[in-house]
Amino acid sequence: MIKDLTQGSITKNLLKISLPVMGASLFQMAYQITDMFWLGKLSSDAVAAVGTAGFYINLSYALATLAFIGVGIKVSQAVGAKKYNQAIEYVSASIILIAILSIVISLITVIFRNQLIDFFNINSLYIRNGAISYLAIVISFSIFKNLNLTFNRIFIGYGSGRVPLIIGSFSVLLNIILDPIFIFTLDMGIVGAAYATIISQVISSITYGFVLIKYSKINKFQGIKLCINKISIIIKLSYPVTIQRVIFTVISIFIGKIISEWGTDAIAIQKIGIQLESLSWITAGGMQAAITSFIGQNYGAKKLDRLRKGYFSATIIMFGVGAFVTLLFTVFPTQIFSLFVNEPEVISGGANYLKILAISQIFMCIDIMTMGAFNGIGRTGVPPIISVTFTGARIPLSILLSSVLSFGVSGIWFSITLTTILKSTILVILFLYFLKRVEMELKPIKA
Repeated sequence: MIKDLTQGSITKNLLKISLPVMGASLFQMAYQITDMFWLGKLSSDAVAAVGTAGFYINLSYALATLAFIGVGIKVSQAVGAKKYNQAIEYVSASIILIAILSIVISLITVIFRNQLIDFFNINSLYIRNGAISYLAIVISFSIFKNLNLTFNRIFIGYGSGRVPLIIGSFSVLLNIILDPIFIFTLDMGIVGAAYATIISQVISSITYGFVLIKYSKINKFQGIKLCINKISIIIKLSYPVTIQRVIFTVISIFIGKIISEWGTDAIAIQKIGIQLESLSWITAGGMQAAITSFIGQNYGAKKLDRLRKGYFSATIIMFGVGAFVTLLFTVFPTQIFSLFVNEPEVISGGANYLKILAISQIFMCIDIMTMGAFNGIGRTGVPPIISVTFTGARIPLSILLSSVLSFGVSGIWFSITLTTILKSTILVILFLYFLKRVEMELKPIKA
């Protein structure tokens, strides 16, 4: 299962791990888009309901990063240093941590689900009740989704992108099959989409566990052991990213409230638009995990010459992905959105959304990948500062552009594009600065 990324062709090694991870990420995108596709056949209100619940589901996943970001870093660094028993200890610690976090988050969310959804002041009873039901069902079983995310980082840390790709593919295919059955055949609507999602996640999580236990060649897996020290280290590495993602999600919730003031169609447009954008950010998230593993292993092995080359190779790949999505959003926005909804007003508004967000896709891809590069060298505290600053700026900027300057809901989309471009540019400049410092710190002193 181990893939040594400290030797051989840099480009070949990076592609060998990144392509399967990107493939797994694309399947994850297909997972979410499948839900949007079938729910869109019900109505844009069904999409809006799931989109509203999705804010809090994403918040729970953001909190879960406290367990799996750090384990990906430590496993990759341990493998690079050939300390395989240490890697297993971090795996055990992360599984315990994610289980505790998931249970606590689920209980709190289920208890306050009505109040959480009512924050958006939704007038439609159908959307409100649908959002509450979807949130309660999905969040109750979120431990399995969180375990999937953790297992994904563990395998990538070992340099194995093939396992997440295979399991992710199977999970998506299962969800594609179950969605229409639960939503239409069993006539369960929004609730049916929730059940199809959790069944796929449960089976995927169980499969990950069996593969890790049965096929690990690092050491005999002796079971899950509580190691407070390892849990503490994982939290220490993860919490800057967790804070960043939690704040990002909270900001998204407030922006969602601003969007809801422009009607339920605007909510549906954003929900579908975000899933379409996932072609960029989920793919970039796959590369983020890959570059974390690549740089982490080479950092652990002190292979300084490979750090910079690996980063620029990943940058070129991400530029290509972003450019491709930009082209799609610019040339075919109406055709793409019409695949998910039938209402002309929503399709027109959705096309406008894609056109405005198109140029930011390149910057988004490089931004997300660069965060992974920071993680690989252990500087996890830098990206959150930049991300929180510019993401937070979206709230006043959205109000300014949409209401004060009368751009309408388009002003909100413009605020996202502008802040993404600025955030990415600054993050790249800072990474190159810190990379230079790392190279100077680890460079052998000549006698």
